[in-house]
Amino acid sequence: MSRARILLLATALAIAFLVFGCSTYSEFDGAGTDIGGECGDDLRWTYSDCMLTISGTGAMANYSSSNKAPWNSYYESITSIIVGSGVTTIGSYAFDDCTKITTLELPSDLKTIGAYSFNNCTSLTELTIPPAVSSIDKTSFSGCTGITSLRYQTGLCGDFKQDTTPFSFLGSSEGMTVIIANGIYRVPAYLLYGNTKGLLTN
Repeated sequence: MSRARILLLATALAIAFLVFGCSTYSEFDGAGTDIGGECGDDLRWTYSDCMLTISGTGAMANYSSSNKAPWNSYYESITSIIVGSGVTTIGSYAFDDCTKITTLELPSDLKTIGAYSFNNCTSLTELTIPPAVSSIDKTSFSGCTGITSLRYQTGLCGDFKQDTTPFSFLGSSEGMTVIIANGIYRVPAYLLYGNTKGLLTN
């Protein structure tokens, strides 16, 4: 293929992305299959149309600020994250700096949310903590300043402390509404610590 044709194709793809927003990356991967790979012993990730999907069973691998998750090339394009049933742990730094996420679905059998897993997901406005979650790191949602609605469905985490609550200072200047699921009769201590405009309801 000539250099002129390559340049023309690259320009066309760039224009298509600008016009349509999230193109399906799998259309351009050269193999006609979804982009993806492993992210745990029995977990797999796929990326298509700005949606990242985690499927399989068991715990996700842990990552770090220097060892990014394998989908890091798409951080600035991901707008939706779907974590499927069977995934028990969200790994550390899994979705760190995915600043354009607006939709997040977590499975009802999720148990653990790791350190900095959703750090700086600033476009996320709604968050649901599923009923089986028993461990949330204090940094899991640090920097998630856009969250204005928190659905708290678990009674397994127990009380928090001032320096360990994962929900401190969440939300915008308008405050945050926390919806406690039916069947949870006691609000954990310091659940809304630092959130001066937080509102509890059920």
